[in-house]
Amino acid sequence: MPLRAAAMAAGILLALGPYSAVAGPAKKPPPEVPDLGEYVDESFGPDLFGHVVLHFSEHSFGFGGGARFGWPILPRGFFAHERVFDALHLEVTLEVSHFFWSEAGAQHRQTGLLPLVGARYQVYLVERFALLAAAALGAGPEWTSGAGDDTAARFAWSAAVGVLYDIEPGWMARLEWGWGTYRDELRLGVGVRF
Repeated sequence: MPLRAAAMAAGILLALGPYSAVAGPAKKPPPEVPDLGEYVDESFGPDLFGHVVLHFSEHSFGFGGGARFGWPILPRGFFAHERVFDALHLEVTLEVSHFFWSEAGAQHRQTGLLPLVGARYQVYLVERFALLAAAALGAGPEWTSGAGDDTAARFAWSAAVGVLYDIEPGWMARLEWGWGTYRDELRLGVGVRF
């Protein structure tokens, strides 16, 4: 009798073996690796930013606004990595800035219209957050009033570092700090990606 009971128990265990394996704890699927091509196609197309700018120097303060259009020159960047994505954009900027300062007891004001052409390099460390570096050159008219009115053309340049954050697909926020023709520059902008 004990032998028969043992044989029956063994038969039941063998019969239930496949079911117990199926009913066991589910295995965690492997983490999804982002598709570089798909991410680049969705994230690194042309973009358009509108921004406000503040200028600071020892003797003057300025503010203004502008727009930037970016076109991807190297949408896949300089290196391919499954977790880090970079891209290089050509940027065309049109910016208007207005300044105030005092000199020799007189109040001065200056307004500049600056078209700039440059480049922006960005590296996404996580899917929505990127570090960026940008530089641009240009020339445009400026108007000065105060002790004497004057109009002149001015060479302009700008170099900045900053961050880019994807608010949601197609929309971005951009913050950068730099140095340029009008001293320290702080820009905050919102952009759309086409």
